[in-house]
Order: sequence, then structure tokens, then C-alpha cells
Amino acid sequence: MSEIIIGNEIERNETAIPLKGKVVNCELLNVRKRPKTNAEILRVINEGEEVDILAFTNRNSEVEFNKVKLEDGSIGFCMSKYIEVK
Repeated sequence: MSEIIIGNEIERNETAIPLKGKVVNCELLNVRKRPKTNAEILRVINEGEEVDILAFTNRNSEVEFNKVKLEDGSIGFCMSKYIEVK
């Protein structure tokens, strides 16, 4: 599988199968428009909800985010410490 580095994200190849993840350790998790804590909130998802992990932000940053695709097809960013990779 190939990866493309874009800014502070590592994008997975579009033909690759996304990783599966599940929301853990918080009742409600914000899905944001960009990988920043002050970015616009697109949706809020519940603990136990499953997501597809499309990309990871730079692991050297203070707050890490995952780019995720939700069951309804929408895409956003969640703090990675609340997403358990399956």
C-alpha cells in the first residue's frame, strides 16, 4: 500500500482498504472540519460508534487526529486518543 504525505497528514492510497476504528473512552466525540481543536464541529458521534480511518495526522504534534469516514459517508477529523483501531 502506498502513502502520500500532504502537509501534516499521511494520506492512504484511495484503493487501499481503510482501517476500522471505534470511539472509546468518551460518551460524545466531536467530528471536526479540520484537524484542529478549534475547528468547526461537523457532527458529534457516540461512544461505541464505528468509523473508517482514512489518514493519521503527524504523530509529532501535541494533539493527534484521525481523518475518519462515518457510516453516513461524511468525512471529518477526530482526536485519535478516542479512536481505538480494530
